[in-house]
Amino acid sequence: MTIHTYYDNLKVARIAPTSVIKASYRALSQQYHPDKNNGSLESTRIMKIINQAYEVLSDPIQRAAYDEELRQKEAKIQQASSAQTKPSQSEPPAQEKPVKPPQTPQSSQKGTGWVYILSNKTFPNLVKIGMTAKTPEERAKNLDSNATGVPYRYVVEYKIRVNNHHKLEQAVHRDMKYCREDKGKEFFRCTVEDAIKSINKIINNDTFNQYVTPKKSVSQAEEAEQWFKLGLAAYSKQDYQTAFNYYQKAATQNNVDAQSNLGYMYQYGQGIIKDEATAVNWYQKAAQQGNVYSQNKLSSIYEKNIKAQKEVELQKAVAAQKEAEFQKSVAAQKEVEFQKAVAARKEAEQWFNLGMAAYNIQNYVIALDKF
Repeated sequence: MTIHTYYDNLKVARIAPTSVIKASYRALSQQYHPDKNNGSLESTRIMKIINQAYEVLSDPIQRAAYDEELRQKEAKIQQASSAQTKPSQSEPPAQEKPVKPPQTPQSSQKGTGWVYILSNKTFPNLVKIGMTAKTPEERAKNLDSNATGVPYRYVVEYKIRVNNHHKLEQAVHRDMKYCREDKGKEFFRCTVEDAIKSINKIINNDTFNQYVTPKKSVSQAEEAEQWFKLGLAAYSKQDYQTAFNYYQKAATQNNVDAQSNLGYMYQYGQGIIKDEATAVNWYQKAAQQGNVYSQNKLSSIYEKNIKAQKEVELQKAVAAQKEAEFQKSVAAQKEVEFQKAVAARKEAEQWFNLGMAAYNIQNYVIALDKF
């Protein structure tokens, strides 16, 4: 017999931290709230069940009491089930085989495996840092909404294969304890980049390398592709500054798509000050690797610049012509004024000569008039 619990109502695991419970409650409320379902009676009924479950599980004291109640109920069910399957007195008891102590699988302790970083948009500010002997994709699939009750699926943000994934995971958890969401859980309130930095810091630590070394080094191209995907995810959320930082890391490692996207961001000033010269530089790098989009963007920019240059040259020619006409007009005006001055001087000299002639014959009245 299975007990239906408040955890089932909120579609979360019993070990789910408070943040996951809160996120799941919000997601379910968005889905079943009567206001979003035309006030249907069924949605009202479901919302009442969800609210009742959240009221208990969101309060630590009520949750602890509820968990204890569940344990008692399950213990009674287990006892009743054991009593029904107990062998009769007439039957000889089955010979018990010696019980061997449980052994930890070698693959989870000393074998090779993966350390991974997962994200889930149900709780966007958290990442899950864990380990697995299988692939991180398989682990993410096991943690999907059917297994844990989380409405959205987990996404593998980063993975690395090492010789001792168990030790590496422990070391990363210790290093990231300052942002651990809940003691004993694998959720951390940090960015994917911060988690990657922690993993790389520990792997690059000489004292730790004797226990954990990458089984297969990630190539520069693979690392660049990881940075590019992180940038693409940030860009889709319009977090241009974060996207720019990731793209820059990938582009400097010769990732053609990141180079092309950096060119676009520089061209239109997304996450960085607009700089067409730098945009052209990144477009050229991508175009040299055969990126058709970058080739087209370069062609468009060149055509625009040629057209702009022609327009500038035309404006300069028009301005030069106007200046020449103005200077010609000024020169003509000066010539007119000069001729006027010459004529005035000649006329003055004539009056002066007439005055001197009158003065010489002592005709002072006429001389005064001419002067």
